Amino acid sequence: MKEVAAVLNVHTATVYRLIESGDIKAVRSGRPRQQGTRARGGAIRIPEEALKEHLAKSSYVVNE
Repeated sequence: MKEVAAVLNVHTATVYRLIESGDIKAVRSGRPRQQGTRARGGAIRIPEEALKEHLAKSSYVVNE
């Protein structure tokens, strides 16, 4: 998440919010969630294409 946050110039919490809202597509890999716990399990990964797609749709040109 730190790498994505650095590219977007935002806090890591903002990256998690973007994932939760569906603005950035992410996948969870690794350990599945254990029954009876609140932990979600696994690592969240953001594919490079998903990041490029987000940047393309959220960028705009500023008049110079």
